[in-house]
Amino acid sequence: AASSRCGATAASAGTLVGAHADALGAGAVSVAAPGALRLAFSPAGPLAFSPVLTGAGTIDVALGGAPALSLANAGGFTGSLRLSSGVFDPGAFDGNLVFAGGSLAGGFGGYAGSVTVASGSTYAVASEGLPAELRLSDGGTLDFAGATGPALGATILYSGGTLANAAAVAGTLDVRQSGLTLAAGSLGAGTVRVGSGFSATLGAGFANDVRLEGGGSLTNDLSAFSGTVILGTSSDFNLGTDPDFTRSAGFRVADGGRLRGQGATGALTVEAGGVVAPGNSPGVMTVNGNSVLQAGGGYEFEVASAVGAVGTLVAGEDHDVIVVTGELNLSALGSSSPFLLDLISLDGAGDQDKALADFDSTASYEFTLIDYGTIKLGDNESLGTDLSSLFLIDASRFRDGLGAQVLSGWRVIDNGTGLVLSYAPIPEPSTYGLILGGLALAAAAARRRRSPAKP
Repeated sequence: AASSRCGATAASAGTLVGAHADALGAGAVSVAAPGALRLAFSPAGPLAFSPVLTGAGTIDVALGGAPALSLANAGGFTGSLRLSSGVFDPGAFDGNLVFAGGSLAGGFGGYAGSVTVASGSTYAVASEGLPAELRLSDGGTLDFAGATGPALGATILYSGGTLANAAAVAGTLDVRQSGLTLAAGSLGAGTVRVGSGFSATLGAGFANDVRLEGGGSLTNDLSAFSGTVILGTSSDFNLGTDPDFTRSAGFRVADGGRLRGQGATGALTVEAGGVVAPGNSPGVMTVNGNSVLQAGGGYEFEVASAVGAVGTLVAGEDHDVIVVTGELNLSALGSSSPFLLDLISLDGAGDQDKALADFDSTASYEFTLIDYGTIKLGDNESLGTDLSSLFLIDASRFRDGLGAQVLSGWRVIDNGTGLVLSYAPIPEPSTYGLILGGLALAAAAARRRRSPAKP
């Protein structure tokens, strides 16, 4: 029934129904969760619904006829607006709009808020347009049939439902629930992002880039995945413990990401802020392809044993190693843009930053860092074999057999088949004094031998 009241109206539970434009009077309307306001009438013409709307509940627009309804005073409303039928003109409203039918005046393409496709509803991207944010919920359908241009680059926040005719989609599918299986050809060239707490399964033949962030994970072993896994913020990916297990997937370790464990992968790129940590204290990481090290990236290099003379230590057993079967590309590095090498000693229990019992800081050692097929140095060719200036060596977590930090004496050498971490002791200042004194005495003796005898 119509209302002539001018006071405030509140819906905090259940559903308050406005059966015609004046049903709620002129007073303010508060719609608090889990309450709802249902506007179910047929406007005689374009109508600006005038009551001041506040709250975080739900407004359900279920209109009849073609005239559009707008909300004249919805700036204080922070909940969701569900469009079930009729035409809605969002005006200044830019919150979460749940699409269950109907249409937007002017189309969704100009909508500045987010649109969620409701369960049982189909949203045709080609005809409806692309809002600022598009969400697909469980039971809804996003249909990309006939979509072209920017619509194919949409970012879709996925929490269930169906992607139809999406083989040409080149945007980002942001996975917000677990259990999604991605089949070959299901997403064009788009990127899949799996965020914290969610997981996805990559079907056979699926080869798109997949970005993991936070605790996002993949449920299969990647043995049949030939795309690239991008490790983003707080993503820690463990390859496992089997050095013989081979994956076709490539990895791009981005800022905040970490790749660890052992086994074989496809191509590997370590970007600024990314860290690679081969092995399992220690072990071997094999790259079946090319590897690019970029400025600001890092390599956690663990050493568990230093027993034996130079050249006798076993990479992958005594210390970590990365084996690159293709090209190792260091061309992006320089003295002002180095790659971080984090040296870590392990004790007999495998604990980090502990005394390496058989490391004698007065002896010399060589550890293989990276074996490669070929190397690309670019402008760094002029450095020759000593590539130390391309690396920022942090030995603050490396300790000798006496537990003392070994901060200096380290170099990175290119031996033609790999990069070697070389250690040679640096004489103490007192030793320099003895050496210089001995040289002075030798020089004096030589001068005496050269001087002619006095008559």
